[in-house]
Amino acid sequence: MHRSGGGIVIDPIAVLTPDGVTVPDLAPGDGSAALTAAGNRSPDPLTAALDETISALAAAAHSGLSRPTAPVRSRIDATATALSRTGLVRAAGLLRAFLNALDGQSESGRTASWLEAQLHLLVSSELRAAES
Repeated sequence: MHRSGGGIVIDPIAVLTPDGVTVPDLAPGDGSAALTAAGNRSPDPLTAALDETISALAAAAHSGLSRPTAPVRSRIDATATALSRTGLVRAAGLLRAFLNALDGQSESGRTASWLEAQLHLLVSSELRAAES
């Protein structure tokens, strides 16, 4: 299971066929059939930037918004740069505002800034996934 395009992708361990549930690894056969490998497609730069930014904001919330560590700040700064490069200037601005809020605002101000950035990115990611 992994996150992609704002959603969760599950690689099934079994499939439902007209004959019932089949677990491919345990299905009968002589093993002579050649299987093609399913290649992992790397996401496009826009989707990758959105996914990484959502992950970075989640990590910031997980570690606590009151005293974010230097690696958390650095990761958020890097994702803001990546968003700018992909053309998501408004999203990058929200991340920069969040970074600024970490330095000078109250806890409620930091939380509000984080929430605004997170919601913007989640909606952007959902819209991106709907286009695909």
